[in-house]
Amino acid sequence: MSPIKKLIIDRYSARTFLDREIEPYTINHILSCAYNAPSKQGLYPYTIYVLGEDPVAKEFKDFMFWEDTWCVKGERANPKDKNSTNKRFNGQYKAPLTLLWAHRDLDEDMHKDKDYWEYYWPMARENNLVDMTVSASFAMLAAEEAGLRTCFGRCHSYQYTDTVLGKGDVIVGLALGIGYAEDDNDHKGMMIKPVLDAEGTKHGYETKNLNKSFPKFKHDYRKNKPAWDDLIKFIS
Repeated sequence: MSPIKKLIIDRYSARTFLDREIEPYTINHILSCAYNAPSKQGLYPYTIYVLGEDPVAKEFKDFMFWEDTWCVKGERANPKDKNSTNKRFNGQYKAPLTLLWAHRDLDEDMHKDKDYWEYYWPMARENNLVDMTVSASFAMLAAEEAGLRTCFGRCHSYQYTDTVLGKGDVIVGLALGIGYAEDDNDHKGMMIKPVLDAEGTKHGYETKNLNKSFPKFKHDYRKNKPAWDDLIKFIS
């Protein structure tokens, strides 16, 4: 088996990370791979925000984890569900390194006052997500190759206004959490575990760091993977 295929097969989404610093040269390597990813027409219509262990970055990550990402039954919760014990958190926002890909439209200043802008911009955002995903995939594989664990997602607000990300509106397409993590090998057949705050109060649940040995039929997400023939079609 090739090294790249083994990385892909052995990878799982880690949501609980060790309190271990990521070496600066490793971070630079990951960012270099993300930076050198291909982009349609070489536009690179995104900005990569790097949230590390700086106090300002950590405060924003805490906000994204505790206040901006909670889910109930797989969907964004309504305010009335704020105290639900079904609440699911998203550990990628608490990772030692969280990368955010945000939309950067190179033509906005030139075109935003034109009549067609309301039709152009939604289409541009969809195209931007393609490039973001390619860049994030490169970063993910670079991190896994370096011995770190990763988790990506879009369980956050679509738009942030006047935050640490910058003045005005910043539209974040996706996030990638990166850090050192350990497998939850003593899972006892359970997929989730409670999320506790600093005082030990339970606020909801988080998915465990489950490697491929965890029974697929007990995993809420892996069991949804289609069969090879359903996903891959040869045309002849």
